[in-house]
Amino acid sequence: MNDLRKSESNISKWVLFPDDTIIIVTNRSHTEFTNDGNALFGNINDSFGINLLPLNFHKIYYLQFMTKNVYIIIMNIFGKNRQLIHIYSTKFLGLFIGRSLSWNNHIAQLVQINFCMLCD
Repeated sequence: MNDLRKSESNISKWVLFPDDTIIIVTNRSHTEFTNDGNALFGNINDSFGINLLPLNFHKIYYLQFMTKNVYIIIMNIFGKNRQLIHIYSTKFLGLFIGRSLSWNNHIAQLVQINFCMLCD
């Protein structure tokens, strides 16, 4: 993991956990974001290849955060000729986070979990 940190730049911030890695890339331009994301992921892919470690492409995805007034622009981020999966929400440290960073996803998940507990 320490070798991967060398890929960190002024456009990316890394959040490392024992079993998970999150890379936050910020850019207002979707074209530059796509270019930055592809370059960063290429560096990560190369680091894994040098260390003979395979990437699990089924567990690699990206979430595009945006304000409620902005429409979604699906960006194509690739690694080894495979496109990364674009998701609209994810679970992060126990919180369910959606692309608009509102509480809606988290509340919906909590209500669903509590409802299922009542059904048992």
